[in-house]
Amino acid sequence: MKLISMFALVMSISLFAFAFGEGKYYKKGLEAMGQGDLQSAKVFFDESINENPKFSRGYSNLAYVQAQLGEIDNAIMNYKMAYKFDKEDYSSLTNLCGLLIDKNDLKNALTSCSKAISINPASYKAYNKRCMVFLNGKRYDSAIADCSQAISLRRDYVTPYINRGMAYSALKKYKEAYDDLSMAIKIEPSNALAYNNRCVVNKDLEQYDKALADCTKSIELDSSVSEAYLTRGSIYQTMGQNEDAIIDYTMYLKQNPDAESVRQRMNTLLKDIK
Repeated sequence: MKLISMFALVMSISLFAFAFGEGKYYKKGLEAMGQGDLQSAKVFFDESINENPKFSRGYSNLAYVQAQLGEIDNAIMNYKMAYKFDKEDYSSLTNLCGLLIDKNDLKNALTSCSKAISINPASYKAYNKRCMVFLNGKRYDSAIADCSQAISLRRDYVTPYINRGMAYSALKKYKEAYDDLSMAIKIEPSNALAYNNRCVVNKDLEQYDKALADCTKSIELDSSVSEAYLTRGSIYQTMGQNEDAIIDYTMYLKQNPDAESVRQRMNTLLKDIK
C-alpha cells in the first residue's frame, strides 16, 4: 500500500509540475500554432524547454514551427534534440529526414528515415520520405519499393503515388508512371504537382495535346509550380508555337531568374521571330 501511495504521489507531483511548468507554455504554444501565430508559438515552445530542458515534445513542436518559418538549421537541431530525449519519437525523425532531403544531405536523411521505420514499421510517412531519399539519389528501384510500401499502408495517401510515378518515369516505365499520377489526381484533384508530373510523362510519350492540358491545369491550380511553365513552353517550342513558348519561358524566369539555359533558349526564339 505504501508503494502504491508513493507512486500516486509522484504521479500527482509530475502532473502538477507539467500543468504549471513546461505544460503551461506548451499548451499556449499549441494554441498559438492553431491560430497561425507561429512567432508566438515559437516563443512559448522555447519557454517550455527552458522550464524542462529534456521536454521532447517542446523540441519537436519548436522544430516544426521553425521549419515553417524557414529556420531550417535550427529546426534540424531541435528535431535531433526531440529524438535525444525520446527514443520512440519516430515522427521527429521523419520530419528531420524531410529537412535533410531539402538540404541534399541524403546520407543522414537515409539514416533518420530508416531509424523512424525501425521504431514504427507502420509509418507510411517515413516510408514515403525514404522513397524521396532514394528518388533524389537516383536509386529508383529502392524508391519504388518504399513508395509501394507506403501505399500499402495507406491507400489514399497521395504523395507516394506522385513519387513512385517520378521513379517509374525516370526508368522510362511510362505506363506505370501515368497510372500512378492519374491515381494521385483521382485521390486529390486539386494537386497541381500531380498534373505537372503527368504533363511531363505525356510529353515524353509525345502526346502533346494531353501534356498541354495537364500543364495548363497545373498552372490553373497553382501558378507557383514553375516547372509547368517550363514544360509547357518546351512543348510549344516542339510544336513550333514559338510565341507561346516565349510567354511560358518568361513566366518561368520570373520565378527562376538564374536559369540561364532557359534564358538562352528564349533569346534564341526571340531572334528567330525578329
